[in-house]
Amino acid sequence: MQKQFIFNAKVIASSVIVAFASTGTASAQALSDVRLGEYIIPGMFGQALQQGLTVPIYLRFVDGDPGERQKVADAAIALKDGKLLIQEVVLNPENKGAVLSAETQAMILSLEEQYFDNSTRIHLTDDAELNLNVQSFVLTLDVTEEALSTAVIPRQFMLGASSVDSVSAVTTYDMGVYQTRVKNGVNNDNNYFNIRNTIGYKEHHFSLDGSVYGVGKGSEQSSEIYRAMYERDVNGNRLALGMFDTWNLQSIASLSALNASKVYGATFGNQSSTKLKSNQYSLTPITIFMPAAGEVHVFRNGRLLSIENFPMGSFEIDTGRLPFGIYDVDVEVMIDGEVRSKTTHRINKAFSNSNADINEVSWEVYGGYVDYDSNAQHLTGGTKETYLLGVSAAVNLPVLSGLSVQTSNYAFDNHFVNETAVNLTVFDYGSVGWQGLISEKGRYRNIVNATAMIPNGYGSVWVSKEKSNIKGDLGIYDSDTYSFGGTLNFNKFIDKGGSLTFSRTVDNRVNTRSNNFEYATSLYSGRRGTMSVRAGIQRYQYGNDTPTDNRKYISLGFSIPLSNWISVGLSSDNGDMNLDLSANKTFDDGPISSIGINTSKQLRDKTGRNSDFSTNAYAMFDTKYSAGTVSLSRPDSQRLNGNLTAGGSIAFGGGKVVPSGKREESGVIIQTNMTGGASLSAQVNGRNYKLTGKNNFIPLAPYAEYKVELMNDKNSMDSVNIVKGKTQNVTLYPGNVAVYRPEVKQLVTVFGRLTTEQGEALANAQIKNHIGKTVTDSSGAFSMDVDKRYPTISLVDDSQQCDVELDLAKAQGVLWVGDLDCGVGTQLAKAKAVKPVEPKLEEAVEAAPAQVVAAAKPIQISEAKALPLGKPVEVSEQAVVPVAKPIDLSMNADPRRYVPKALAPAAVVEQPMTVLATPMAEAASLVLQRNVIGAAKAATNGTHYYELTQKPAAESQPYVQTMDDTVAYLSEQIRLTTEFSDVSLRQGDACTAILKPEGQPNQEWANAVSCQSHLNVALNKE
Repeated sequence: MQKQFIFNAKVIASSVIVAFASTGTASAQALSDVRLGEYIIPGMFGQALQQGLTVPIYLRFVDGDPGERQKVADAAIALKDGKLLIQEVVLNPENKGAVLSAETQAMILSLEEQYFDNSTRIHLTDDAELNLNVQSFVLTLDVTEEALSTAVIPRQFMLGASSVDSVSAVTTYDMGVYQTRVKNGVNNDNNYFNIRNTIGYKEHHFSLDGSVYGVGKGSEQSSEIYRAMYERDVNGNRLALGMFDTWNLQSIASLSALNASKVYGATFGNQSSTKLKSNQYSLTPITIFMPAAGEVHVFRNGRLLSIENFPMGSFEIDTGRLPFGIYDVDVEVMIDGEVRSKTTHRINKAFSNSNADINEVSWEVYGGYVDYDSNAQHLTGGTKETYLLGVSAAVNLPVLSGLSVQTSNYAFDNHFVNETAVNLTVFDYGSVGWQGLISEKGRYRNIVNATAMIPNGYGSVWVSKEKSNIKGDLGIYDSDTYSFGGTLNFNKFIDKGGSLTFSRTVDNRVNTRSNNFEYATSLYSGRRGTMSVRAGIQRYQYGNDTPTDNRKYISLGFSIPLSNWISVGLSSDNGDMNLDLSANKTFDDGPISSIGINTSKQLRDKTGRNSDFSTNAYAMFDTKYSAGTVSLSRPDSQRLNGNLTAGGSIAFGGGKVVPSGKREESGVIIQTNMTGGASLSAQVNGRNYKLTGKNNFIPLAPYAEYKVELMNDKNSMDSVNIVKGKTQNVTLYPGNVAVYRPEVKQLVTVFGRLTTEQGEALANAQIKNHIGKTVTDSSGAFSMDVDKRYPTISLVDDSQQCDVELDLAKAQGVLWVGDLDCGVGTQLAKAKAVKPVEPKLEEAVEAAPAQVVAAAKPIQISEAKALPLGKPVEVSEQAVVPVAKPIDLSMNADPRRYVPKALAPAAVVEQPMTVLATPMAEAASLVLQRNVIGAAKAATNGTHYYELTQKPAAESQPYVQTMDDTVAYLSEQIRLTTEFSDVSLRQGDACTAILKPEGQPNQEWANAVSCQSHLNVALNKE
C-alpha cells in the first residue's frame, strides 16, 4: 500500500528554499513525485533533495529504548537517478557519550556515494545498520554492544604550548657555611655555593649549573660547572644538546658503569616531561555497558563508594575517586531503578603505580664525547677521554599489579655494557625485582630483591642478594653481599604490643657482619602528651680478627604539648645513661618558621666516651627573599659549632627582577603594586601563597598547567578590591616566568565629618571621590570607600568646590578622619552661577546624544573671570566617568582663545565630572594628565560650555586639546612651560603639535599625531 508522505514543517521550509535558490522559480521545470520505499515524495521536495540535504545520525541500541538516542554524526544525502544516496558523513567531534568501535567508524566514513536500498537502509556489519526515517528525515545507526568501543579515561595527556612568549629566566641557589671553634686546638671553617640558571623562551630553555667551594679560602677555593645544556621537550619528544651528567643524559634506565662522568653530546627520545601522567586510576580499568541511560553503583564490603551517571554505551568507571589500595568491589548497573547487572572487579591502586604509560615503550638514543671516570678498585683513579654511544628503553605491562622492564645498551672506551632491570608487583602481597649488568670478558652483576607482606597487617619481610664479578678497568666494585629482615606487628595480638624490627647484613667481600634488633611501643597517647619506649641491640663484626662490637640501648620518652612541644627522655647505651630534653615551637606567620633546642645531660659515664653536657639550638627561617636554617651546637666543653644554610630563587621577567625564598625552575610574577603592609592571597592549583608589596614571585615546577586565582588574605585587615584579572591560567616550561598584572584597588572605608571654616556642619552635602559618591547627614557626618592611590574627596555645590587630600599611607581597612574643614587651603576654585543654555548652543550640538546635553555642567569663561585671551588654564581630573560611543563635536570656535583640555572619542556620559579652572601666571606650567578627557561646545557671545568624561583605559595616553575639539595624542607625558596665543586651522589628514619641552627653552618638538575630527591644528609658540 502506498503512503502519501507527511512532511516535517522545518524540512519542507528548508527544502523549498534550497530548491528555489537553485532553480530560480518552481515553474522553471516540471517537478514529479518521487517514490522512496513505501512513501511518495512530492516533486518540490524531491527537487530540493537533488541539491542535497544534511541530516543528523543518531545512535540507537537495538535492544534498548527506541526513544533513547545520541547524535554521533551528520550525513549529507541527495536524490540521484530516483534513488537516495549518502554523499558524505562527518563524525561529531564533541561527542561525550557512547564511542563507536574503530571498525564501525571506518564503515560509516566509507559510505560516500552509497545508495539506500528500497527499505531506506544501508547494511554496514552484522552489528550495525543505518536506517532512514522518511517521515522525520533522521538517520539512526542501530548497533549491538559489539559495535561500540569503551570510552576510556585517559591516563595521560600532552602538555600544551607555553603561555610565556618572551625571554625570561630563573636562577636558583643554595649555600652553606659552617665553622668549628676548638678550645686549645685548630679551628676549622668552610663553605659552598651552588647556582643553577635556567633561561627560557617558550618551550626552549638553556640550563647552566655550577658550584663554588671554599669561597675566600685562597688556594682551597675551587669551582666546577656540572651542566651547560640546551633542551627542548615538547609534544612528547625531548632533544638535548651540550654538557650533561649521566642522569641528565637520559632518565629511563641505569648507566652505572659511567660513574659521575661528564658527557658532551646529544640525546633524543620520547621520554618526555610533557606527557602528564596520573596514577589515581586503577591499573586495570573497570568497564561497564549501559543498554540505556542509568546509574552505576560501586560497593566495597557492602558500603557504597561512588555513584556515576552514564548515557547508553560502553564506559570506564572513574576509579580516581576511590581509595588507594588493592581490593575487590561490587559494581551494579541501575536502569529505571532496577539492577540490570552485578559484577565483581578488583581495584589496583598502589601508591607506586606508574600506570600512565602502560604498554607504551619509552626510548632515548644518545652519544657524544665523555670524560670517563674509571675510579674502580683496580685503578688509581683519573679520567679518560673517549666516545659514548647508547640507547635506553623501558615499558610497563599490565601483568598482575604491574610489570616494569628497563634496559640500557651503551658502548664507550672499548666497553659494551647492557643493564637491565625487571620489577613485578604482586597485588598487595609484595614485589620481586632483578637488576643485571653484563659486559665483555665475563663481567657481570646481579641484584635480586623481594618483599612480602604478611596478611592482615601482621608485618612484612624482605631479602636482598648482590653478586658481581668485575675485571679490568670497568668502574664498578666487586660485590658479594646479602641481607634480610622484617617487621612484626604485635599490636595485632595485644593492645600497645608494639613492633619488632630485625635485620642481618653480610658482606663477604670485606668480611663484615651486622645484626640489628629493635623493639618500640607507645605506652600512652592522649591530650596530656605521649609516652613511648624504645630498646635495641646492635652487633657489628669487622673481619675475623676483630672482636664483636655489641651495643645495647633503651630509651624512655615523654612529650608534652604545652603550646610548644617539650620532650623528656631517659636513655641508656652500653651502660652510659643520659637525660635528654628537647623543645620546639612553630610559627604560622613571620620570618621565623620554627625554633628548637636539644640538650643532653650525662647521668652515668661507664665507657668514658660521651660528653658531660651537650646542647644544640636551631632556628628555621622562611622569608620572601630566602629560606634556610641557622644552627649552633656545643657537643662538649672543648668545641663550639655553627652553621648556616640558605636557598632561594630570583626571577627575571617582564622587566622585573623578583626574589623568592623557594626554589623551582619556573614561576609567576604577580604585580599588585600594593603599598604599606597590605597583603593578598594567591591560590595556585589549590595551594595558597601570601602576596605583599608591589611584586611577588611564586616559584612553580615546570612542565605543568596552573590556575592562579587572587583573593583577599583572611589574616589581613586591609580591604582589597580585585577589579580585573582575578584568575589566570598559565602553562610553564623550564625558565618560563609568566607576568600577571591584575588591577587591584586598596580600599579604606573613611568615616568623618565635613565642616566649614567656622566649624559649622555641612549637612546634605554631596561628596565625590575617584570611585563613588555619598551625601553627608544632618550633622555633616559621612562614610565612603576611598582608593589609596587617589586619597582625595571633593565637595561640590552651587557656591563652592573644594578638595581634601587624606593621609591613608598607614590606614588599614577603616579610618576615622575626624572633622574636615572645607575652607581656605582646600578651596581650589569658585564658579559663577550657570547660565541657561541658549538655543544656538542647542542647535550647534544637535547631533550629540540627549544624555550629553542633559548631563553637561557648563562653566562660563570670560574676561570677568580673570582669564585673558590667549592664556592657558589648568585642568584637573576629579572623578571617573565611563563613556561609550564616539560623536563629532567639531564646531567653529573663537581662534583667539585657547583653553587646553581633553577630548575622548566617545561622549555618552554616565556621570558628570567637575573641572576646576584657575588662572595661571605668565610662566606657569601645564601638566598634560593621563585619563582625563573633555568635550567643548561653542556658543555665541564667546561663551564656552564643556564637560569631562573618562577616557577608556585601553586608549589611555597623554594628549593636548584645542577649542575646536581636535585631539593631539602624545607618546609620553610632557610638561609645557610656555604659552600659546594663536591657533590656526587648516584642512588635511594629519595633525601636528609644536611643543616646547621643559628645560630646553631653545628646542621645539614636532610630533605627528592622530586627530579625532576632520580639522588639523597647529599650536604655534607665541
